[in-house]
Amino acid sequence: MLFKKAHEQRVESLLALTGVEPIKEPDLILIRKSGRPLNVGVSVHPKGDEGIVVVTLSDETLVKKAEWQIADIKSTMVENAKFAALGEMATGIAHEVNNPLAIILGICDVLQEKVNSSDALHDISRIVNTTERIVKIVKGLKRVSRDDSNEPLRSIRLKTLVEESLWVVSEKLSGHEIELVIEDLTDGAAVLCHPSMLSQAVINLVGNAIDAISERAEKWILIKITPAERGKIRMLVIDSGPGIPEKIQLNMFTPFFTTKGPDLGTGLGLSLTKRIVENSQGTLKYLSKEKKTCFEIQLEAAELPNSAPV
Repeated sequence: MLFKKAHEQRVESLLALTGVEPIKEPDLILIRKSGRPLNVGVSVHPKGDEGIVVVTLSDETLVKKAEWQIADIKSTMVENAKFAALGEMATGIAHEVNNPLAIILGICDVLQEKVNSSDALHDISRIVNTTERIVKIVKGLKRVSRDDSNEPLRSIRLKTLVEESLWVVSEKLSGHEIELVIEDLTDGAAVLCHPSMLSQAVINLVGNAIDAISERAEKWILIKITPAERGKIRMLVIDSGPGIPEKIQLNMFTPFFTTKGPDLGTGLGLSLTKRIVENSQGTLKYLSKEKKTCFEIQLEAAELPNSAPV
């Protein structure tokens, strides 16, 4: 077993120290023969004048796991507070904006019946399309701004949830000229989930994909919904990237792990996304054998209530 290269010098410096007091160097990473990392602490215990030094290694995996869990809980509390404030704001915006938008759409309907000019009809059609887009963005903002993780699981048509959620990142997609395609091969299947939280998970995965491929020549994201075994529904989020290196795969679901720059992310995305999916009794996995970057979410299939949107 070898230490991570960045930590080898710390260990050598520790072993070179002389004195009578025990010395400990925590937060070191040991690399097993399998290549997997192990969090350890190294302690040096001098034994009197005999020149004997006892070196011990302590496995700090559980300590690190506890620290990550505490940090994860703190970050979740902060995120919940943000989403609560955003939820109140989104509700207020929706109330103030939706009524004027409905009036605009109503007037446009009347004008389309009265106007004969093709140029005028074209302009009215543009107004209608833009207004409907605003309605969808507000609806998407309302969906993702709620924390429904403590509510009972509900059934919702998965494609509908994805479409409404991704209006929030539509400008980011178009700004980077990224093509987004949603394929539903289930004939409109519904899943059991916490809809608002699952929306956040979808946005996190798509947001990561946008950041990963924004500078590539080939830029596309495919969301594919298919049946899975044992009464489940499978959703793949695939992008045009070449995949994630194996070393990064080992840690990418760890809280605060990130490969982005300091201005692009905190490393909470995949960790929170995984927990959100698991709270809906689902699973989130990275499919390393695929040629392109591919994440898989599986959720329990469900029957739609009579009042569910198509």
